[in-house]
Amino acid sequence: MNKKVLVILSLLVIMAGTSIIYAASNENTVQVDDFEFNIPDGFVENVTAEAVNEKTSSGGVEYTYCQKLFEKGLSDAISILVAEYGGYEVTDEIVSAMGGEKTTINDFDGYLGNESGIFIFSYPKEGKLVTITATDKELFDEIVIKE
Repeated sequence: MNKKVLVILSLLVIMAGTSIIYAASNENTVQVDDFEFNIPDGFVENVTAEAVNEKTSSGGVEYTYCQKLFEKGLSDAISILVAEYGGYEVTDEIVSAMGGEKTTINDFDGYLGNESGIFIFSYPKEGKLVTITATDKELFDEIVIKE
């Protein structure tokens, strides 16, 4: 994957917020906070891109984030992030302000956007912001685990 795509993916994910990501016992499943996601076959974690409990702020709002990035070859990537904004509860109204088309993936209502060929699916869950970024929008059906 070229460095420009990696930088864009990283910036989009960092802007989204807080997450704690742990690998679960199944090598294709990761746990982000208490939320599980599936990583499609062939994707390998880029451990140098991992962030754990990084603190930052945006628009005067402080937040903490963690992230993991998975790559397949030189052109495919997935980033998963769960964000918690301190005392602020993330709602559908807040996520809608990020932009994108209202979309439901595996029973999760969120917003799907496209930034220069990089797809972003964001949705609120239990007061947190979940943001999944991928180079192929067809991957979202595999990544988001239906509850």
